Amino acid sequence: MVKIMKKLIYTSILVVLFGIASTAPALTEAPKTTSIDDYFNQLTTNGQFNGTVAVFSPEHPPYIKAFNSKQLPLWARINPTSHFHIASVAKLFPRYIIMRDKNLSEKMDIPISVYMESDFVHPAWTLRMLLEHTSGLPRGEQHDFAQAVYTPAETKDLIKRQTLLFEPGTNEHYSNFGFKALMLVLAEYYGIGPRELLQNKVFRPLTMTSTSEFLDSKQNTHLAAGVRKENGDIIPSDTNLYGQFPFGNVFSNPQDLYKFAKIASHIDIFEDEVEHAGAISGFRSYLYYNDATETALIILSNYGNMPITQVIRDSRTLLEGGEVPLPTLINRTAIKMNMKTAKMLSGVYQLVINGQFFEITYENGDLKIWELNQNKRTNPEPLFMEENGIFFTDPTSNDSIMINLETGKVAITGMGGMSFDLKRIDNHGN
Repeated sequence: MVKIMKKLIYTSILVVLFGIASTAPALTEAPKTTSIDDYFNQLTTNGQFNGTVAVFSPEHPPYIKAFNSKQLPLWARINPTSHFHIASVAKLFPRYIIMRDKNLSEKMDIPISVYMESDFVHPAWTLRMLLEHTSGLPRGEQHDFAQAVYTPAETKDLIKRQTLLFEPGTNEHYSNFGFKALMLVLAEYYGIGPRELLQNKVFRPLTMTSTSEFLDSKQNTHLAAGVRKENGDIIPSDTNLYGQFPFGNVFSNPQDLYKFAKIASHIDIFEDEVEHAGAISGFRSYLYYNDATETALIILSNYGNMPITQVIRDSRTLLEGGEVPLPTLINRTAIKMNMKTAKMLSGVYQLVINGQFFEITYENGDLKIWELNQNKRTNPEPLFMEENGIFFTDPTSNDSIMINLETGKVAITGMGGMSFDLKRIDNHGN
């Protein structure tokens, strides 16, 4: 299931913040802690974290610490000055640009086509629709893109070709396409290239000297190397992914993100808190700033398999003075496969949240999960039964496929506790 979860990381994990329930197997009872330092030390010792954690508060000196797992290769090591891919946390920047510009913020609910010409913009789209994911554009996951490098013009054409899921403004659907469209609209509005937009309107004015687009950072020796575990092997992330589009792949560090959050928190659109999470192959990120307490929590990791959802929940509890269990090692054990349940699980599925297709097969006593790309099976992984109805691929991870034995409903749990519903497309005749 590593491949499936690898695709899920392109789904914004902002849904974490809106309370998606977890149905993952319960963790073993563990000693508890009130210390962020102890928590991340244990997480790192377990091989579940590699990255930098920062806490800023007016009551204490800044806490900025780099954690390096001994279970990862030397090339994955980081330090307090390392720059990390912040993924969807970068979606905060166009919000800031709009709300800092009085002329533009007053146009939030006016169709973009009224005040500027653009051949890829739907006539009904407004800035608010693109900001708040009500444009009707589909999600825009990695499997929606060709294995190619897109120019701004090609990105516009890609957006223009998308079939809207609903009439703009009538529903909500998280969309990476919407973010790309918004960046392109703002670049056109200001008459600059999309690659220069954030540099000119955010990074340079706020003196965020450690923050830049990936394509402007290739010679930066502070860039952390993204790493992930796949089929038990530790491998580097494909950096070609970060250069696929000419904008939106931002690298930064805790100091710069704190600087941004402090200023952004005073803008009406963010209300009293600035908060966003992000995930892309090899990286996880989280930014939280509370304007009332002037407290910030920033988590940047270059290990793509960290249990980000659980870490966010636990870290917020610790930040507020609460107590959480120390992270525990995971070592799941397989039992004998139940043939009836395996056949019941067999079929073709689509992830409701991002549209990705995959297939589960049960042949010659082996249960496997496959990616489906243009109806072709690729990247098979064995599925093991932990208990009747719960399956895993990696015994050191809580990621699972779960089937309700009464209703036949299937879901994937992963990323530290999130649950993703599956739609059955074909049941293989079972």
